[in-house]
Amino acid sequence: MNRQEKSVLRVVMNGLCLFALLGLAACSDNKENEEGEMGSEGTATAETYDSDKFYSTIAIDSQFKEWDTNGDGYVEDTEYRAGQYKSWDSNQDNQVDRNEWNTSASMYGRDTVGWANWDIDASEFLNDEEYTAGFNREGWYKTWDTNGDNRLSDREFSDGLFKQFDKNGNGQLDSDEYQSYQTYRQMGAGTDNPIGAPVQTGSGAGNQ
Repeated sequence: MNRQEKSVLRVVMNGLCLFALLGLAACSDNKENEEGEMGSEGTATAETYDSDKFYSTIAIDSQFKEWDTNGDGYVEDTEYRAGQYKSWDSNQDNQVDRNEWNTSASMYGRDTVGWANWDIDASEFLNDEEYTAGFNREGWYKTWDTNGDNRLSDREFSDGLFKQFDKNGNGQLDSDEYQSYQTYRQMGAGTDNPIGAPVQTGSGAGNQ
């Protein structure tokens, strides 16, 4: 093989090596891209809700209308108290027992108030007088009534409910907080229906 042929062969071999190296680099990039895509598909982004999203997509439903028993577009103090009672009375027997109260108070972010301060006669149930006294003492309605007009608009109602489940106070409902809200909604009717679903009216404290 003469010098010219050797030179041509060297050029060809160098070209083949360069082609092989470029091919390996391209394969490596494709593999990394595929792994990145698989990783992003395999990791679900947890949906969160701020107060605006909560208001527009969740809270303005039959729950507000159910609590607004006179249909004037606002929830007054007595309506709020009655609706709250129904949401605690998970088996809809028109009385709140200690287990129902503990479950609701804990889930609803109100587990700092003690049962003994409500159940004055130690009967393990809240009668009308005990429930009303405890409710008024805690001042929840005034907290929700941000403009102080003694009635809750749908937005005040939504924001008050949102803050109850925003346990860490960061202005967002994460997946755990949202799940607590969903569980709370299931409790009010004592069935698998949302809390706002129509329920039979009885003679308990919820009918004040």
